[in-house]
Amino acid sequence: MTKQNKRMILVGIAVLLLAAGAFYYYVIFDLQQTNQELSDDLDFEERRQTALSDSLENQEAEEDVNVDTLRDQLPESLNENGVIRLLNDASGATNTTIETINFVQDDQVSSNEWFSDVSSEEMIDVLSMELSGTSGSHQLFQQFINRIEQDARLAQLNNVQLQQNEGDYTFQVTMTVFAYPLKED
Repeated sequence: MTKQNKRMILVGIAVLLLAAGAFYYYVIFDLQQTNQELSDDLDFEERRQTALSDSLENQEAEEDVNVDTLRDQLPESLNENGVIRLLNDASGATNTTIETINFVQDDQVSSNEWFSDVSSEEMIDVLSMELSGTSGSHQLFQQFINRIEQDARLAQLNNVQLQQNEGDYTFQVTMTVFAYPLKED
């Protein structure tokens, strides 16, 4: 073998190695990333499906709750500061950042608008608000929501939107808080 043949063989091997590297990087590596993203999306959807199923089961169990039990959970005042404290406690405990709180409606409604088996005209204070912010993970956001729902104050989450961004999750939540108005003497 001559020197020229050896060089040709070495150049051919180098070209093959470069072609193999480029093929791996542009084809196989891209497919692996796409596969990982799809796998993560599938895992997220499975966790979401499980959470929705659990929520539906809990909701069906909660439908049997007596109206008097719900009425006992209503504080005597909306106390916006108490609502803010609830949100701050929930966000602080779950490393969730609330960026905006917009009070949408501060109103009174009759109790028979909220409780179908009540035929009285008792008035209930209603405070509706929109929250937006970020959370570090789906689990932390779920813990944030759970802390709000498990508080002694009766809160109803009307709309929850969660979107994954670069490493964190952004959310928009619409919620309603209830209270009996203070009785005037």
